[in-house]
Amino acid sequence: MAFLDALNDKISKLSQDAIQKTKDMSDSVKISNAIREEENQQNILYQKIGELYYHDCKDAAQGDFLVWCQQITESKNRVAEWKSRLQTIKGVSICPNCHSEVPVNSVFCNNCGAKMPQATVQTEEQTVKSGKICKNCGMPIPEGHVFCTNCGTKVEEEAAEESQEKVLETYSIDLEKQSEVKTCNQCGAVVPEGHLFCTNCGAKLEESVNPEIHEEVAQKVCPNCGKEIKEGQKFCTGCGTKL
Repeated sequence: MAFLDALNDKISKLSQDAIQKTKDMSDSVKISNAIREEENQQNILYQKIGELYYHDCKDAAQGDFLVWCQQITESKNRVAEWKSRLQTIKGVSICPNCHSEVPVNSVFCNNCGAKMPQATVQTEEQTVKSGKICKNCGMPIPEGHVFCTNCGTKVEEEAAEESQEKVLETYSIDLEKQSEVKTCNQCGAVVPEGHLFCTNCGAKLEESVNPEIHEEVAQKVCPNCGKEIKEGQKFCTGCGTKL
């Protein structure tokens, strides 16, 4: 009997220990959840303080606060531009009353019935007419925008002028290259630079090949009837006039 009593005491003690551990574990989970909730509440309060400071003091901010406020402003501008582009792609506008998406050019919101402002939605083609290019990422800047819609970089006024100058410079270089193209004085084919013989007819090229010969040959006509004369003809095939 003494043995059984001792065994019962051990079993009872083990059960009580297990119950206590379970209770401790439950209390630990509760405390951890309570800590997490308090930390989340702190983050919400920090966010509210930051938003209040940004709205009331961003223009007078200094030091790190000024940098952070500027970063928030740039981020807000990027988000606004992306939302605008997304609306254009989806063909919708936002209801000012319930903020639902409404098909573009709708007179009333199909969700709350509020009257929609009749503002025209710019197309992708219309948003790229300013001629400005972002210095940071090279994307086109829509007319009237102060920040790049792709990377958020602030647009400077001289960016458009520099871009136009580069385009004009490139175009001038292309025209110069086209004016230097040489043609064969026999058949008028384009002659690659450095070649001594025409790759089309095999004629030996002079040291200096006139680039306008091809144009002159193509425009040669009969002085009597005006019919085009091909290279090597002695009589006009239209009127028989000797050339």
